[in-house]
Amino acid sequence: MMSQDEIYALSSRANNVTRLTFGNDPARILKEMIESGRITKLSKNSMLVLKQNFLQNGRSVKRIGLICSLNLGEGNDQLIPHESTIREYVEKRKEFLRKTGAQTEPVFIAVPGAEIESYLNKIADGVGKLFSFLDSARVENTIYLLDDESRMQEIIKFLEGFRGIIADGHHRVKALTEFNREREGNGQMDLPLFSYITSLDSPSMSISGIHRLVRNGGEDVLKRINSGFRMNKLETPRLDGNVVLYDGNYREIVPSLDTLKLIRDSGAYPETPADYSHFAMHGQSMEAVNGDDGKETDYTPYEMRAVEEVDRGNANVALLMPPWKKEVFTKVVSSGRILPPKSTFFSPKIFAGIALSIEEEDTDFRR
Repeated sequence: MMSQDEIYALSSRANNVTRLTFGNDPARILKEMIESGRITKLSKNSMLVLKQNFLQNGRSVKRIGLICSLNLGEGNDQLIPHESTIREYVEKRKEFLRKTGAQTEPVFIAVPGAEIESYLNKIADGVGKLFSFLDSARVENTIYLLDDESRMQEIIKFLEGFRGIIADGHHRVKALTEFNREREGNGQMDLPLFSYITSLDSPSMSISGIHRLVRNGGEDVLKRINSGFRMNKLETPRLDGNVVLYDGNYREIVPSLDTLKLIRDSGAYPETPADYSHFAMHGQSMEAVNGDDGKETDYTPYEMRAVEEVDRGNANVALLMPPWKKEVFTKVVSSGRILPPKSTFFSPKIFAGIALSIEEEDTDFRR
């Protein structure tokens, strides 16, 4: 969800992971980063504790999570997906795995309840600090190394009783699952899933929507909205439950009863604002509602950026999504719903490159 300008700026920095993920020869770049010491190898059997401090609505809050590897073996139902995936994105991530054997960003897993947070605070006492940094979102990140075998076994046993929601990383999970099937066919062992585990119910966790930017085809979107939604003009932007259309003016869009029935009949129940925006873009096609928004669509979790893209003429319209209430999100996920791609944004986000999981054997990285 980065702009091309941001990708260019970040990938020009020798130490930034964007250079690896968007580079033309990631295997070579990864090898150079390791040989030059820009990436430091840790013990194979280790975990990381991540503590974060940041301001939320002017109030200082803290979050703690665990970075570790999880087994994705057949029959493992500990991970609960809530979004469908875009095939193009899965293939890109799978190709990166083939070339490097690397996972550059832990999959964000949110566990319902507060028990895991109190447990991690207890287990983290006395672990050694590795480093700390302030990221671009003004979040202070402190990393601690946990490599005591008995303590790690205790953590593994504790985690066995929990199921976690995939908060961010559906495409990476699917790519790794398919990549492991390829490895199994070649007689190779599965790679574990590089993961970040934290509490869904921590006050530090917030869930926002991801805004849609329609680069082309805005006229078709407006036609569908005019025919299937009621539009209420807003004097000021207000995201408090409904989708807001921005094309130079702010208009709240509310589905008609007929549109609501079509959305529900497509399998989208309980329905959400993410379903409304997807329907506005694709109409009543069941395949479209559950699949890709198309190559003419971009995504951003930042409302100001979405508005600026329309104002600059880089997008025809923007569909601005309201934030999620946790109880609504939990209800939707508990129902077994799989939402359209890019329906949620959990924050603060775990930055790519904070740690990497690399499997050097049997990948292009060795060459």
